This record gives sequence, structure tokens and C-alpha cells, in this order.
Amino acid sequence: MHALYGFSSNRPNLLPSALGVVSGAVQRLNAATTVNVCRGSARTVRVYLGNSGSVASGTYNLRVRLSPTSPMSGYTLGTTVARTFTHSLGAFSQGTFDLAFNVPASLPNGTYFIYVDMDHTNTITELREGDNSTVSAMKFQVVC
Repeated sequence: MHALYGFSSNRPNLLPSALGVVSGAVQRLNAATTVNVCRGSARTVRVYLGNSGSVASGTYNLRVRLSPTSPMSGYTLGTTVARTFTHSLGAFSQGTFDLAFNVPASLPNGTYFIYVDMDHTNTITELREGDNSTVSAMKFQVVC
């Protein structure tokens, strides 16, 4: 790692993904669809969380955001709907997780992309800090 990329390999590297292995094949963990939701409703998003580093991560925070901005349109923070998740991953470990949250009562009608951020408070020193976010294939349409 050091010879190829110029950084130490003795660190964790947290990596979320909207893709996971299902029945031996890489697939989206959430269907590529728009789901109608109401404010205040309980929802979940399924994500892959992994640590591709050679050491355990220690405890980090997870955050789920809803943003009207698509990933290809540029970065907009959006509305954080859950940030109370804490988690840790061993070296070279991974898993698929369902993260629960409530659609905020104050969210305006519209279409929202679902983002998941690992270690958004930057408490873990990683090999790469720029790969800690992903966006689900599923979108929400707030209609009521």
C-alpha cells in the first residue's frame, strides 16, 4: 500500500456502499425506485459497511441524510435524519445493515436521495477519508 499509494497500510479504511453481494452476485441493496413517504413515517435503508484496512476501526458514527441534490449534481448536505448510530468494524470485515430513521415532520414535499456517511465526525484516522459516503438507489418522494 505504501509503495503504490504513498500512505501507511496500518490504518482502517471505512467504506459504505449501496451495493452488496446477494446470492453470490453484486446487486443494489435497495431497489432503484422512488418510494412515496409521509412526514414522520419510520423508514429503513440497507447498506453495506466495510473496513478494507488492516486494523480495526474503533467506534465511529454513522449518519443518514436526505438531500434533494442528486450525487452527480454536486454536494449538498441535506437534512440529517439519523446520526445516533455508532459502530465498529474489525480489520478486513464487512456486513450489510438496515439503518432505521424517521422522515422529519418539517421536510417539504419533493424527491430526496438517501445518503449514508460513515465516520462523518472524522474520529477515525483512515487510509482514505474521501470514500466515507454512499447514496442509495432508492429515493423518497415526500407526498404527505
